[in-house]
Amino acid sequence: MTAWVLWALVAGAGGDRIDLLVELQAPEACPPRARFEAELRARSEKLRIVDAPTAQAATVSLNITQEKKRFVGTSKVKTAMSGVTQRQFKSAQCETLIQAAALATSLLLDPEGTKTGEVTVSLEPRPVEPVDAGSPEPVVVVVDAGVPLVEPVDAGAPPVVVAEPVDAGAPASSPVQLELALGGGVTTAISGAIDPELQVSVALQWPRFRLALSPRYIVGRRVSSANGVAQYFAAGGRLDGLFSVPLGTVLRIEGGAQLSVLMVPVTGPEAEVPGRALGVLVAPGPFARVVVLVGSLRLALEGGLGVNLRAERYLIDGAGLVFTAPRLFGTVGLSVGWSF
Repeated sequence: MTAWVLWALVAGAGGDRIDLLVELQAPEACPPRARFEAELRARSEKLRIVDAPTAQAATVSLNITQEKKRFVGTSKVKTAMSGVTQRQFKSAQCETLIQAAALATSLLLDPEGTKTGEVTVSLEPRPVEPVDAGSPEPVVVVVDAGVPLVEPVDAGAPPVVVAEPVDAGAPASSPVQLELALGGGVTTAISGAIDPELQVSVALQWPRFRLALSPRYIVGRRVSSANGVAQYFAAGGRLDGLFSVPLGTVLRIEGGAQLSVLMVPVTGPEAEVPGRALGVLVAPGPFARVVVLVGSLRLALEGGLGVNLRAERYLIDGAGLVFTAPRLFGTVGLSVGWSF
């Protein structure tokens, strides 16, 4: 602590400039080193960018890598007195990450003079000021209460201070999300006419792929005749595999295929199969959704076509046709879901 105080007093007496050597390694998608240097100069008037290492100069090394759709940066600030201070930044935008790293570096080297609000960054090249090797200037390093403080040690083995990671953008989300939804609509799957339908969906949503299982219940009908009353309904499920295409931040289009399996019990006193009969319908086909994203809320308009692999027909003497499964049918519905 005594060394830090003496160093600050000497620096205050000898000048206000802080020599800083900048090193940047980043993907091509990131801004160039000149942008990082411009951000540093805009944050603090004391920082002077140099192009060669000197005994009294501080060094900031920023190494940025791209992991999937996010950028991860590791910043190491090295000074003659404090050793190495390391921080980590994460952001969906590389430009935002560089801005955060510049602000953190400036606060570490110039906590009193750093501009923490909005700044104007000029990308015009500035000449690098030469460093006078004959009259070295000390580096002023003042650390506030939120930054770890270490005692100066032998230059041969500088200590390393690892700070907590700083996220410069939105918090990272899991690549897989669970979605629960309730829906309703109409379908022509079991009668060729329009029948109401209810469903519950459980889905796993990757960034570009959705896999959903939806139990379904289709409200049937009652047919009266002189011989009695026949009725039918359907229960089963649908398996969807869809690919997603985002349109902005609140709209998403999903398209792919579905496989529908329905069990249709029919009760009729004079049916071709006496008593209760059960038909099993298996139907693949295309399926699509238009999804509106409101936070964790998912509002979806969905629809698809199905092709029954086997036709089913039930007749009642004196009443005629009760139930038929058409080869081609359609389904349209609305659903409301929540993602976790």
